[in-house]
Amino acid sequence: MASLGVPPESAEQIASLLHSNGLISEVDLKSAMVSSDEGDKCLIETLIDYRFTDEKSIASAISGSYDIEFLPELSADNIDFTSSDILSKKYIAENRIIPISVHGHTLDVAISEPSALNQMQSIALLTDKKVNPYLVTISQISEILDSFNSIDPSSASAPRTCALLTFPSP
Repeated sequence: MASLGVPPESAEQIASLLHSNGLISEVDLKSAMVSSDEGDKCLIETLIDYRFTDEKSIASAISGSYDIEFLPELSADNIDFTSSDILSKKYIAENRIIPISVHGHTLDVAISEPSALNQMQSIALLTDKKVNPYLVTISQISEILDSFNSIDPSSASAPRTCALLTFPSP
């Protein structure tokens, strides 16, 4: 498995959520924590490698606990990358939050970790938009970030913040 890139604090938060929801046992969690520390590997990757959980179960737990819609089919192929320059590449990479569409005064973003929810108010202030978070798996966010890093949003054909407005004829 390629590295998922989950920050240690987020991994611990997710593991705790899985345990508190009864999706992994305390014994399995402790075993994974020891192996993760000894192998210098992400706790979430260890939990998945040991088959204590999987990404869909993680996403389901986060979605249910935080009332966030899960988008299992989201990929780089169906994201409007013209909206990606609304936040800096550095901000997107560091926070693992990907703008997926802008419509009017609303910005939809993809996240894979509950800790990203702490950034929603900051994004709203930065963009002057209402922010709607949507959940994707950790692998999805990693794959989208890889694609995102290879795309130049300024070369996209559609303007990033223009909304299609229709006015009634007089």
